Parts: sequence; structure tokens; C-alpha cells
Amino acid sequence: MTGCESFSPSLLSLFKMILNLTSFPRSGNSFFTTTLLAFDRDWQTLDGDILVFQPVRIFAGEQKSLDFPRSEYLFPQQLDANPVERIEDPDNLFLYKRHDHPDDYGGPRIYIVRDGRDVLVSYAMHNLIHREAQARIDVNVEPDHVQILSSMDKDEFLTELERLIQTSAWGEYVTAGVDHPNTVAVIYYEDMLRDPIAAVSSALLKCGYIVDQVREPPSFKELNSELPWFYRKGKSNDYRAWMPHNLLQQFNDIHGAALGKLGYTNITR
Repeated sequence: MTGCESFSPSLLSLFKMILNLTSFPRSGNSFFTTTLLAFDRDWQTLDGDILVFQPVRIFAGEQKSLDFPRSEYLFPQQLDANPVERIEDPDNLFLYKRHDHPDDYGGPRIYIVRDGRDVLVSYAMHNLIHREAQARIDVNVEPDHVQILSSMDKDEFLTELERLIQTSAWGEYVTAGVDHPNTVAVIYYEDMLRDPIAAVSSALLKCGYIVDQVREPPSFKELNSELPWFYRKGKSNDYRAWMPHNLLQQFNDIHGAALGKLGYTNITR
């Protein structure tokens, strides 16, 4: 990985306004942004194709709160200029959270990596939860995401997991992200679990941002208590409880080279 010193002055000036925080889905973008709450800076995020200007700092003084403020949604057709030009305070860093392919956009980025086996297990559950929730919404039934998770059909889960293993292109996607010339810092989800403050502050330092911790961020346990279906486990190697041998073998056949390149042990059990 290269440091910020390898970028042109014009690209470095962009760091003062907007920085891509990117990963394959279910790899830790949201956990990264909640960790930002620990630092002495006001942050904002832009989220996905619909731009979301959302203050990430959610504390009132030293009182910690998990009540996120309402976001201001700005649809692309409402924008009369590049979103970077809408940022008035040059000292305020905006993180653009995104999951599109690393080759599909420009600009500097922090890239989050997670064990692909855990990623696809989490992604399969995420898809099934949202699919069932939407089905209930369509018939005017309020979805209970926790109940949906607890009653998930195992065969349906395994079918979705196999589909993702075969079609998600996880290995190609993350390899492109790690190797991309605009990737300034690579951060591992597993390192965030062990020490989120150290992992996130190290990534920001590589981007030219020195931050001081002024409070404790919400722990994964607290996040789980608020959104247990979204912040589900917060641990590594969870795939061992969910991915049977035949699917592990499929994963290794398709994504094993990328898994090894990223430093994960390529095992079938």
C-alpha cells in the first residue's frame, strides 16, 4: 500500500473534502463510521447512489446516544454540481460509503477487507432478511427483523449462500479494491473488532488525518442491542458454523486465490 505522499497535490486537496470508504457489502463500513464517533472531529457521510449528508457525531456533550439524527437525502437530479462542491467547510471530511466495483469510480479511498467466507454468510442472511421484510411490507405487515432472522429457513439460506459463492465475484472485487492505485489505506474488519480505535485511526493517518480519541465509541455489543439483525455477531470465523464442507470447497475453488492473497488461511473446515 502506498501513503498519501504518492498522490498529486490536487488529489491531496480532495482529502480535505471527500474520501471514499469502500468495501464489498457486509464488510464493516457501518462499524467503521460508528467508530468515528470517538474522535475529536465532526464527520459526515455520503451513502450510496442516493447521497446522504448525515452527521456521524451523535453525542450530546459526553452523553453517548445511539439515536442517529435524521438524514438529509439528496437525489442526484437535485444536485446542481459535483457533491464535493457542496461541502462548505474545507476542514470537514466527508466519507462516501459505497459498495460499487472499485474500478467504477475515481478518487482516494480507504478499502475495508473481511474474510470472504464470513462476508458471504452475512450477506446471504442480510438478503433473506430484507427479502422477507419487503414481502411483509408489500402486504401491509410490519416486519420484525429479529423474528425473521431467528426463523430463517436453513435450506433457503444455503441456497442463497451457494448463489453468492458462485455469482458474487467477491475474490475479483476485493483484489481490485486492494490493488487499486487510489487505495490509500487497507483496513481489516478483524482488526477493527480487536481494536477499533487503533485500526480506524491508523487508516485515517495514512490519509493525512491525525485524530485524538475524546470518548468511547458505541461497542459492537451496544450496536447489536440496538440493531441485532444488522450488527449480528461481531466476530470472525462465524462461517464455520454456517458453511458446510461442500460450500467451503466451492468457495475455495472460486475465491481461494484472493483469500490467500489477503492473508487468510484457506481451509475447508
